[in-house]
Amino acid sequence: MKNPFVWIGILVAGALAVFFWQGGRPEKHTPVAEVERQPMPQPAEAPKVLYPIPAQAPPPTDEAATETPTTEPATPLPELEDSDPLMVDTLARFFPVPRLDELFVLNNLIKRIVVTIDNLPRKEVPLRLLPTRPTPGSFLVEGEGDNAVISPKNALRYAPLVNLFAAVDTSQALAVYIRLYPLFQQAYRELGYPDGYFNDRLVEVIDHLLATPEVEQPVRLKPHIQRFRYADPQLEALSAGQKLMIRIGPDNAGKIKEKLADWRQKLTR
Repeated sequence: MKNPFVWIGILVAGALAVFFWQGGRPEKHTPVAEVERQPMPQPAEAPKVLYPIPAQAPPPTDEAATETPTTEPATPLPELEDSDPLMVDTLARFFPVPRLDELFVLNNLIKRIVVTIDNLPRKEVPLRLLPTRPTPGSFLVEGEGDNAVISPKNALRYAPLVNLFAAVDTSQALAVYIRLYPLFQQAYRELGYPDGYFNDRLVEVIDHLLATPEVEQPVRLKPHIQRFRYADPQLEALSAGQKLMIRIGPDNAGKIKEKLADWRQKLTR
């Protein structure tokens, strides 16, 4: 069973996006423009913006957060195609790890984030365009055949990354998101939404992930070719993002939901 998730703490969404994808590593230097999309019907008039970007981020919520400035220098943003150095520098400040490239795919970062977030409510997410590397280790299952269930030990694989994600200060991350928003908006429109508003889509995806149903443990599986599927048809019919929230275990999912709810509250108030 392939395991997608969490993208980057900078957007805290979903998610997302999306440290925890188990499967083939995304190909390096994959042009994001190659994503296949269904033609989008053009609206008769420009849609109403539901969640305008705040003029500035809310103040930090604790003393530690005030030690680091929550605003970026007022320097011009790079072009979208030249934004990777800025994104790499930003991620390095939020994720102080020895090898940033062990967590993230460091090319076309903004485009990869936008593609991943947009696809979390769908049935599948393009693995080759994920902004993150696969979670270390293998998906763990206990039992065989009709008795197969997700192993409780499986959640331990995700715990370090979930904790890293949860530790990102929401106010600081939001300040960066507001600063870089024109680049995310451009990437979203180039993806196939010329009249769309990425922040509205982000809030929609957060709400979708927060609505992931609570599932009785352990979660039953059934073999399918070289992977597994959920034995419950209702679970199998869920989106890629909601399946992922179930797959990482209830404790990890609870931490992710708490962070997503905090991000949404600060972003939309």
